[in-house]
Amino acid sequence: MRIKCKKDLMYKAFQLLNGFISSTTTKPILQDVKIEVKDNIIDLYATDLEIGIRYFIELGKDDGDAENGIIILPENNVESILREWGEEFIEIKVENSICNFSGKNSNFVINGEVDIEQFPASPIFPEDGFIEIDFSVISQMIKRTVFVIISERIRHTLCGVSFRVEGNSIEMTATDGKRLSKVSNIIDNPHGISCNCIIPAKGLIQLERAISCDTKSLNERERGLKHKLKVKVENNRILFKSSNFIFTAQLIDGKYPNCEKIIPKESNFDVILKTKDLITSIKRAAVITTEGYRLV
Repeated sequence: MRIKCKKDLMYKAFQLLNGFISSTTTKPILQDVKIEVKDNIIDLYATDLEIGIRYFIELGKDDGDAENGIIILPENNVESILREWGEEFIEIKVENSICNFSGKNSNFVINGEVDIEQFPASPIFPEDGFIEIDFSVISQMIKRTVFVIISERIRHTLCGVSFRVEGNSIEMTATDGKRLSKVSNIIDNPHGISCNCIIPAKGLIQLERAISCDTKSLNERERGLKHKLKVKVENNRILFKSSNFIFTAQLIDGKYPNCEKIIPKESNFDVILKTKDLITSIKRAAVITTEGYRLV
């Protein structure tokens, strides 16, 4: 295998993959990244078995070129090399599981994993039975729900966000028992697919990072267009696909609490406020709160 490409393309990918690397040392191979090259497309896959991502780098004529092959390398070492790499291009050559990073003034050698079959299989997105959501819609819904969640609690179902699709409506709900956030939107669902599941907060946070990374890579003309994210729920996992990545997350087993009765259907009065004025006022009042009495 051989890759010669712009260093920034690889470094951006490894920065994203870092969020999918396992923190435990009980299975060291999960701290690695699988790099596979086929038809001038670099396919990078990282997973901690709870969440995972395949990120694709399609090399244009000005980006470099590559020869087919596969290698599994420690993510931390490769990211560190890319971070400190001072040249525009980097060349990666693999022979007998030994990987060589070379440039005009630098040369690194890293041993790759010999038994490639030990690494988990890369997820494949099905070509039917999915729904499509705009990048901007799903990104905004994640930001408006995931902040409510606290990672450690007895009720494991509250460690995630309720994700429901019914007809042309999508709904995401999150609560920590004291606060509740519920967001709904309209989507295209021509096949009438329905789903009701709980996505772990960790997965949604990393999905939003991947969407943001994808959006930043678009040029000014492309950013003005609507970009779709394909979504598929199967068995005990959910998959998301864009043109640059396939993301997967294991679903939380259980039933999410019924939050419908918490939100009043009617109100005796309504108040309309300017968002900026309200936030500013709360921040001023919060100045004199204490750790033991954080109330406004």
